[in-house]
Amino acid sequence: WAAAPAAPADALRQPIAREAAVRERLASLFERHLRGYACSAEQAARGLQGGLLSAAEEAATRLVHFEQHLLLAHLRSLPRS
Repeated sequence: WAAAPAAPADALRQPIAREAAVRERLASLFERHLRGYACSAEQAARGLQGGLLSAAEEAATRLVHFEQHLLLAHLRSLPRS
């Protein structure tokens, strides 16, 4: 006889196979994406303070600044081995 399938709740309590490798890969993707920006989040914030951007440039810069902070927060929250 085949073993009965585990209940979904039991599956949630099991360690995720290759979790550490997945975290490392995710961190690597975040880091690579962050390196692709033309400026850092701090530089983008300074650009916003200068007041020299058009409305479209300011909106784009705000979006980039938000995305960078979001990625950095996720990157810092990933436990790494």
